[in-house]
Amino acid sequence: MSAKDTVRRNKTAIVATLSGDRMLILNKVHENNLITDREYKNLKSIEKEDVEGHVVALVDKLMYKGEKSCNAFLKLLQTDEEIKATYPELESMWLNDTCILPTPVQACSVDDSDGPPPGGKRTKEAVAQEAAEHHLTRMKLEKLERQIAQLKQGNMPLTDYYALKNKPRGLCVVINNEDFQGSMLNNRKGTQVDVEALSSVFTRLGFTVLVHNNLTAEDMRRELQKLGSRDFLDEDALVVCVLSHGELECVFGTDEQQVSLKELTRPFTSRLAPTLAGKPKLFFIQACQGSGYQTGAVPCPPKPRQEEMVRQSLEEVVRQSPLEEVVRQSLGEVVRQSPLEEAVRRSLEVVRQSLEEVVRQSTLEECHTFRNVSTGSIYIQELCKQLRRSAESLEKDDILTVLTCVNREVSKGQYLNYKQMPMPKYTLTKKLVLKYV
Repeated sequence: MSAKDTVRRNKTAIVATLSGDRMLILNKVHENNLITDREYKNLKSIEKEDVEGHVVALVDKLMYKGEKSCNAFLKLLQTDEEIKATYPELESMWLNDTCILPTPVQACSVDDSDGPPPGGKRTKEAVAQEAAEHHLTRMKLEKLERQIAQLKQGNMPLTDYYALKNKPRGLCVVINNEDFQGSMLNNRKGTQVDVEALSSVFTRLGFTVLVHNNLTAEDMRRELQKLGSRDFLDEDALVVCVLSHGELECVFGTDEQQVSLKELTRPFTSRLAPTLAGKPKLFFIQACQGSGYQTGAVPCPPKPRQEEMVRQSLEEVVRQSPLEEVVRQSLGEVVRQSPLEEAVRRSLEVVRQSLEEVVRQSTLEECHTFRNVSTGSIYIQELCKQLRRSAESLEKDDILTVLTCVNREVSKGQYLNYKQMPMPKYTLTKKLVLKYV
């Protein structure tokens, strides 16, 4: 049998196995000159909804190049030590023959009495395909068992942290609406800067980034429903970013029709997306939530009598401390600072309200959000900055800590004489720590 036929018949199992680390096999194929530099760049940059889609494109490219390329590809899979170590499932395949299962599959002849009735005879190709599907299912189950075993052996308690073991970690889907078709909404200049920032940071965090530009309301619903129906078994998390215009509890498609925030998150519930159950799902919404503006408030300084009471209370605490002298020196420095000066310094801070649910909006309800036509939106740029800072830090700051920093930094600013305060909502039950991969 030709090498090309072997690749074709084993394609399902090959794709399933190599999807465990798509970039490794792409780099290996490139290093061995099976594809050109241009083909490598194209395969690396194509937009696919899942990891397997990228590997399918690579295998199809090699099959298209002919017998010589397929033969070199099969040889690479069987001889390269790094490939064999990364994809141990390859050892159970017979890539120099049609059989790909470690256990034999009996291919009945067309005249066997226990075969299908006349008119539905099973060909050798059908038998091979069925074997490939069984092998794929078995590999997924074995991988899931290995992941559970790895988690149990890990240092972090299962009950405290979300497990991030897969590569890639999952998908980061960005819906970027810039050009609007009607006369009601202006085009969103500067949004491409946000797209580039999100793509850069989430790629480094180990996510596969998929960007959809300029979707109508119905297109947004369709893409999200399609995304929710995929298999997330080999992924640890999902990130969805929506950059658009908005109103209270909704965003707009490019046709100026509304999509409610509930419609953005509904396709990913445990009932509709069971392979996402128990996994973190992050939704970042850069869109106005109304036509109002946030204003600042100056915190009221304590009155002299209140200040003296606070001083006495602090000194009482100090007297009871075994580190009295050290604490007293620190206290003296604090007391020397004028409360009025502190109030003036904080005069541009917004009085904030803490809300805890699922991560979502860039602004409070019924309020504007701000975007610079040259440098991007205030919220998305600060979000990416804090994600980078956390990823580079030796501390294990979780996403709640990161978003608290985003709130603080965004609220410090003043934009066209107004303020902005993001409104994250959380229903996470564990800590999510995002580090560079």
